[in-house]
Amino acid sequence: MDAVGERRGDTSDSNKVRKLSRPVSDGRLVQSVYRLRSGMPASHDLQPEPELPPGNGTSEMHWTYVVIGLLSGVVLPLQAAVNAQLRQVLASAVLAALVSFLVGTVALLGYAAMTRTVLTDWRAAALAPWWAWLGGLLGAIYVVTAILVTPRLGAAALVAVTVTGQLVAALVMDHFGWLGLPLQPLSSARIVGAVLLMAGVFLMTRP
Repeated sequence: MDAVGERRGDTSDSNKVRKLSRPVSDGRLVQSVYRLRSGMPASHDLQPEPELPPGNGTSEMHWTYVVIGLLSGVVLPLQAAVNAQLRQVLASAVLAALVSFLVGTVALLGYAAMTRTVLTDWRAAALAPWWAWLGGLLGAIYVVTAILVTPRLGAAALVAVTVTGQLVAALVMDHFGWLGLPLQPLSSARIVGAVLLMAGVFLMTRP
């Protein structure tokens, strides 16, 4: 009986190790670190993330995200055209961008209220790196630039130029693993794809 008990104990310990070895999201880890510094219990925050079932589910989820990304891409030229029209009315690209962000803020607050989004401990945000707060600033720069460029280049050329800049920056960031991104070294296929995209941008922006 003692040997059986020892085997069960070993099995239980190995299961615990497997659970602890599963990944934990960065946000939950940051909150747990803050709770530990504040003397609050954090064991419940370090529960492992649920694993995706093996099989075709992962592939289906991948293509689902691809479709969502394509649909979000449709929004970019619409946003540029709407903001450009707003700029004509307000006679200011900055004011048009400000109105755009205000409307977006109201929409997000309404969504959070309808879905009853739980507010996390905002004090844990102090542990975030300084550059994590620059997302809104970068968004403002993009929106103002798009408002200025759209009437001169058109929506299609704007999107082409924007996507090219995004792709080049993303390739560099992935290659060096900047801003916490996983390392994905440059490959010949990625380089060829970037060159072809640049060629398409050249053709679309020719006068």
